[in-house]
Amino acid sequence: MASDSVMQLIPEVVSSLVKVIRTSHLEAGLRAIAFASLRKTFIRQSHVNDEGMSKDLIKIVRHGLADKTYIIQLQAARVPS
Repeated sequence: MASDSVMQLIPEVVSSLVKVIRTSHLEAGLRAIAFASLRKTFIRQSHVNDEGMSKDLIKIVRHGLADKTYIIQLQAARVPS
Protein backbone atom coordinates (compact mmCIF):
# COMPACT_ATOMS: atom_id res chain seq x y z
CA MET A 1 0.00 0.00 0.00
CA ALA A 2 1.04 3.59 -0.52
CA SER A 3 0.66 4.51 3.14
CA ASP A 4 3.10 1.77 4.16
CA SER A 5 5.78 3.08 1.81
CA VAL A 6 5.28 6.61 3.15
CA MET A 7 5.64 5.38 6.73
CA GLN A 8 8.95 3.75 5.82
CA LEU A 9 10.31 7.18 4.87
CA ILE A 10 9.64 8.68 8.33
CA PRO A 11 13.16 7.96 9.72
CA GLU A 12 14.79 9.69 6.75
CA VAL A 13 12.46 12.67 7.07
CA VAL A 14 13.20 13.01 10.78
CA SER A 15 16.97 12.73 10.33
CA SER A 16 16.87 15.36 7.56
CA LEU A 17 14.84 17.75 9.72
CA VAL A 18 17.21 17.25 12.66
CA LYS A 19 20.16 18.08 10.37
CA VAL A 20 18.39 21.24 9.21
CA ILE A 21 17.77 22.32 12.79
CA ARG A 22 21.37 21.63 13.85
CA THR A 23 23.02 23.36 10.90
CA SER A 24 20.85 26.47 10.46
CA HIS A 25 21.97 28.56 13.42
CA LEU A 26 21.22 31.93 11.85
CA GLU A 27 17.89 31.15 10.20
CA ALA A 28 15.22 31.14 12.93
CA GLY A 29 12.41 30.86 10.38
CA LEU A 30 13.90 27.75 8.82
CA ARG A 31 14.36 26.11 12.23
CA ALA A 32 10.77 26.99 13.19
CA ILE A 33 9.48 25.36 10.00
CA ALA A 34 11.62 22.27 10.68
CA PHE A 35 10.21 21.97 14.23
CA ALA A 36 6.67 22.36 12.87
CA SER A 37 7.39 19.63 10.31
CA LEU A 38 8.69 17.33 13.06
CA ARG A 39 5.48 17.92 14.96
CA LYS A 40 3.35 17.05 11.92
CA THR A 41 5.45 13.95 11.26
CA PHE A 42 4.92 12.60 14.76
CA ILE A 43 1.23 13.44 14.79
CA ARG A 44 0.84 11.22 11.74
CA GLN A 45 3.09 8.44 13.05
CA SER A 46 2.07 8.66 16.77
CA HIS A 47 5.26 7.00 18.09
CA VAL A 48 8.98 6.54 17.46
CA ASN A 49 10.27 3.05 16.72
CA ASP A 50 14.01 3.76 16.67
CA GLU A 51 15.75 4.42 20.00
CA GLY A 52 18.53 6.46 18.39
CA MET A 53 15.99 8.65 16.63
CA SER A 54 14.11 9.23 19.87
CA LYS A 55 17.32 10.26 21.64
CA ASP A 56 18.14 12.69 18.82
CA LEU A 57 14.61 14.04 19.00
CA ILE A 58 14.88 14.65 22.75
CA LYS A 59 18.24 16.40 22.32
CA ILE A 60 16.98 18.64 19.53
CA VAL A 61 13.79 19.54 21.42
CA ARG A 62 15.84 20.45 24.51
CA HIS A 63 18.07 22.59 22.32
CA GLY A 64 15.00 24.28 20.83
CA LEU A 65 13.47 24.95 24.23
CA ALA A 66 16.70 26.65 25.34
CA ASP A 67 16.87 28.81 22.19
CA LYS A 68 16.72 32.59 22.58
CA THR A 69 14.10 32.97 19.87
CA TYR A 70 10.53 32.71 21.13
CA ILE A 71 9.15 31.13 17.95
CA ILE A 72 11.74 28.32 18.20
CA GLN A 73 10.82 27.70 21.84
CA LEU A 74 7.14 27.59 20.92
CA GLN A 75 7.62 25.18 18.02
CA ALA A 76 9.95 22.95 20.06
CA ALA A 77 7.39 22.77 22.86
CA ARG A 78 4.77 21.54 20.40
CA VAL A 79 6.83 18.53 19.24
CA PRO A 80 5.55 15.42 21.02
CA SER A 81 8.29 13.34 22.59
